[in-house]
Amino acid sequence: MALGTSSARAEDDQVFVSFGFTGGVALHPELANGGVIGGEASAGIFGMEHHHGGGSEPAILSLSGSPYWFGGYADVVRDFGSETTRFTIGPEVGRSYVGVDGGLLVDVGDATHLGASARVVATLSAVALYARGGFILDSGAPESHFVELGVLLKVPLPFHRLR
Repeated sequence: MALGTSSARAEDDQVFVSFGFTGGVALHPELANGGVIGGEASAGIFGMEHHHGGGSEPAILSLSGSPYWFGGYADVVRDFGSETTRFTIGPEVGRSYVGVDGGLLVDVGDATHLGASARVVATLSAVALYARGGFILDSGAPESHFVELGVLLKVPLPFHRLR
């Protein structure tokens, strides 16, 4: 079930669930900048692409080869600068140590505003650095966009090996 290759063996793919904590800073063009803290949960398939003559390790622990992952995530962060709480949910996909995710954004402060977010992640198993852009689609919102920079600490737990 690897992305874009027929050389992968599905029996090495595993379903993982992950839970973790987020911390960082939010940068706002129209509101006060401030720290963010929150949590995230995700579930997805992690696998290892096999190349001729190569071995394999669990992708989530691998430092060699081409691990990949795809699935979904949900998170919540409290932004102390804008005094809002943000919820995001959507798909995630990655290869090796780089991934992207994004989707629906719900920003709750004095009022609730809808938007979209996109995040780039550089990860080494349980620790990830990220940069997220958020776009508020409501014309009456106090801001139209923001940037978040942070660290994500996640514990990946194997849930099921696909055969």
